Amino acid sequence: MRRLAPSLALLLCALAPGFAHAQEKPKPEVKGVSVLALRAGQTATVLLYGENLEPTAVTPKPPLTATLGEVKATEGDDKKRGAKQVAVEVQVPAGCPPDLYDLTLVHAGDVKVVGRVAVVAPAAQELEVKRPNATFAQAMPLPGPDVAVTGALQGDTPDIFRFDAKAGETWEITLLAGRAGSSLDPVLRLRDRRLIPLALSAGDDKKDRQITFRVPADGPYFVELTDAEARGGAGFLYRLVVRRKPS
Repeated sequence: MRRLAPSLALLLCALAPGFAHAQEKPKPEVKGVSVLALRAGQTATVLLYGENLEPTAVTPKPPLTATLGEVKATEGDDKKRGAKQVAVEVQVPAGCPPDLYDLTLVHAGDVKVVGRVAVVAPAAQELEVKRPNATFAQAMPLPGPDVAVTGALQGDTPDIFRFDAKAGETWEITLLAGRAGSSLDPVLRLRDRRLIPLALSAGDDKKDRQITFRVPADGPYFVELTDAEARGGAGFLYRLVVRRKPS
């Protein structure tokens, strides 16, 4: 027995890391949000979706303040966004600068996981996407020279928008999505009245999309939004801003 003791000790040492690893709790993960963007002075309940979420506190990046709400299992289609959802009431003070702000969920043992929400500068008109708008004939009209539209891309069909512009004007089209936690990998196209593509913005799914162009002729123009892999659903959130730049 004395001869076997050293071998047994070595075996136990070799197995010890495996036992310790087996006892570790699964790491929490935030996979998506219910609200992509907030504005200064706004208070809203943001749902953070993910796996193994059981936070005991939430710590927001200043100057935001936040209160931890209900933690529960997701249901229905939201299960695709994660098994758990955490409600966080977020208060954005007046004058808060536009930026990306962390919402840190603190778990037992000081384990932390980060969700994010964007604070954005308001547009003159803030709209929700109106459907059907999956064809150019159905394109959602954007009134005025400074409009923001929020929505979620559905299925494998595009969201299409129309605005009127005059020759010589400069317009800027920006899209917020993956950088703020959306599942969307956006492809943004600009087309003229004949539906000829004039500009394309695509690439890194964690970066905003942007198109700046000088209008060649009076008439309607179309903004076409799709996902790079033809996906869609509740987690494919976006905020589109179409704005005429000062001359």
